[in-house]
Amino acid sequence: MSTISILLLLLLPSPSSAWDIAGRPRILDGDTLAMKGTRVKLYDIDAPERDQWCLGHSLVQYPCGEQAARALSEAIGTEDVRCLSRGTDRYGRILGVCFTAAGLNLNSWLVRAGYAVSYYRHGGSYLPEEAEAQANRRGLWSGSFEVPGDFRRRKRDALERP
Repeated sequence: MSTISILLLLLLPSPSSAWDIAGRPRILDGDTLAMKGTRVKLYDIDAPERDQWCLGHSLVQYPCGEQAARALSEAIGTEDVRCLSRGTDRYGRILGVCFTAAGLNLNSWLVRAGYAVSYYRHGGSYLPEEAEAQANRRGLWSGSFEVPGDFRRRKRDALERP
C-alpha cells in the first residue's frame, strides 16, 4: 500500500463515526424521529402534521399526517437508522439526512412517494423527487392538500386570535 493510500485511510472517518446519530428511532410524525433522547427533523422536507387532513383523489378526506407517519414507520420497519447532520433548527432538533440500515434515503423516499414535500427554505434539495411524485399523482399529489407550513401557520394564527 502506498504512503498516500495510508494517509487517505487515516484521514477518512471510520464507518461508525461518520454518522452523527444512529439507532432504533421512535417516529414522532412524518418527518421527525427521536433517537437516544435526541429529536431529528428530516432535512429539507416537510410532511403533513399528525392532525392534518387532506383530500384524496375521490374527494374523500383522509388523515394525511397520520398516513405520512405510518409510511415512515413502515419504510424503517425494524431497522436502525443512521443520520448525517445538516445543522440544527430553532427548536434544537438535528436536521438530518437519514438512511435505513439497508441504505434507503428516507428524506428522498418520503418526497418521491408523495408523503412529504421538498422544503424550499433550505434550497429544495428534493425538488426532482417532488416533481416525480406530482407527475405520477402519488400520495399528497393524488388529491389536494394544504402545504404543511401553511397548515402550521394557520393553526398558530387561530390560537393567537382573542
